[in-house]
Order: sequence, then structure tokens, then C-alpha cells
Amino acid sequence: MMSPPRPRRTPIGVAILGVLVLLAGILVALLGILVLIASTVLAPFLASAGLNLVGVGLAVGAVTLVIGILLVVSGLGLIRLRLWAWVLAFLATVGTLAVLLIYGGTVCGIGIAAVIFIYLIAVRGHFR
Repeated sequence: MMSPPRPRRTPIGVAILGVLVLLAGILVALLGILVLIASTVLAPFLASAGLNLVGVGLAVGAVTLVIGILLVVSGLGLIRLRLWAWVLAFLATVGTLAVLLIYGGTVCGIGIAAVIFIYLIAVRGHFR
């Protein structure tokens, strides 16, 4: 008789990374909402001072909110071992490493990104 397949277990490092990405997403989304609200509330004051930055503020707030939502979804995907979340995390890590190396990131920042990069490669087999 065949036994039922064993459920996949999320490696602790992936769970930690997923929770951190989820929390970062919540904070970034809240920041986006705050920028949207501030842009709307401050519009009359900025206009009276000769500054018409409302459109810029709304655009920055909207982009920040979308990034936050993507981070929340990615964090949940990492925790649930979804392949698309691994690909997204891998591409984000490669991009982060490239930016840090090109624009002179700190040794600590480059080191953390490199460890995450190596770890993502090591746990790739857990994602489907």
C-alpha cells in the first residue's frame, strides 16, 4: 500500500526570509499610503507656495504602494514555497547585488545580499 506523500516543510531560513519580506512589504505599503495622503492633504499648501508637486507625490506614493503589495505577495509566496516567489526573490537579489557593486555599496550590504543569493540557490529544490 502506498503511503500518502509527505507534506513539504518550509526551511527555517526561507520562512525567516519570507516573514522579513512580508513585514517589509507591509511597511512599504503603509509608506506608500502615507505619501498618497500627504500629497493630497498638502496640495493646497504647496500650490500656494508656488510648488506644484502633487502629481509627483501621487506617482511616488502609488509606485511605493504597488511595490509594498508585491513584497507582501512575495513574502507569502516564499513561505508557501512557490516557485514564482523564488524567481522574484532571486531576481531582486541579483538586482540588489548589481546595484551595490556598481554604485559602491557597503561591505556589509554586499555581504548580506551575497549570503541571500547563495542561500536562495541552495534551497531552490524546495520550491515548486
